[in-house]
Amino acid sequence: NIDKLASEGTRFNHYYVNNPVCMPSRMSFLTGRYCSSLGIGTNGIPFPDGAVPLQSMLKTAGYETAQIGKLHFDPHSRRDHTKPTRRFGFDTFVLSDEAGCYDDDYIRWVEAIDPGQVPKVRTSLPPEAVKWGQKEYTSTPRRRHDPYLFEGREGLTHSSFVALETCRFLRREHNKPFF
Repeated sequence: NIDKLASEGTRFNHYYVNNPVCMPSRMSFLTGRYCSSLGIGTNGIPFPDGAVPLQSMLKTAGYETAQIGKLHFDPHSRRDHTKPTRRFGFDTFVLSDEAGCYDDDYIRWVEAIDPGQVPKVRTSLPPEAVKWGQKEYTSTPRRRHDPYLFEGREGLTHSSFVALETCRFLRREHNKPFF
């Protein structure tokens, strides 16, 4: 399937990013602008008003656009994850900024499959979210650089959720090109 996708699409053999930090790197990639021109050099800075992301340009060219999983275009530690966020020009928008921390699409998916697994897939908030007064959903502390074992069922990982939702999107009938 990967070979078919590569043969029918565009394949990049070399890829470089403008910033080693995820949030500014995504914004640079999806706007085609340097981080310095966007005024973003680190995480925690919202997507700038007036910047036009690639998905918006492709949408006006007749593409269907989708975002599934982590986007991190807005500081996730400072917003209420029970309320909708900006969609940034995506037609399909399935957001889960950080696996297990918030009541987001990922947790709702686990809850629909097996509510008893929710406490096992939860992780505590990142330190920045605690600082901004976000509601904590678990009493298990998280240390930023320490690995931890996933306690939920194997098929309920965040990666499983993103893969399932992506496959669901890809299997839908598409009457136009998609991004």
